[in-house]
Amino acid sequence: MHQQSDGTYRARKITAELREASGEAVNHTRVARVMWASGIEGIRLRRRYHTTIPDPAAANAPDLIRRVFTAGKPNPEYVGDITYLPI
Repeated sequence: MHQQSDGTYRARKITAELREASGEAVNHTRVARVMWASGIEGIRLRRRYHTTIPDPAAANAPDLIRRVFTAGKPNPEYVGDITYLPI
């Protein structure tokens, strides 16, 4: 199965294929152990998403809390990062 998938199947996908083909219960940890002992490794095919494309000409954002991350009392300042949100 690993060769048929051009080396892209990992342990969980091979486990699912074995269960479907044979109808027997196969554990993914056993499949992973056998793959590791045989030197077989699956390739991850997922694309990595780059959510932020920086503009080289853009100015840096102002440091509003002046890099002071300790608070004297609870809840004085909140910060967040929303760069992961697609536009």
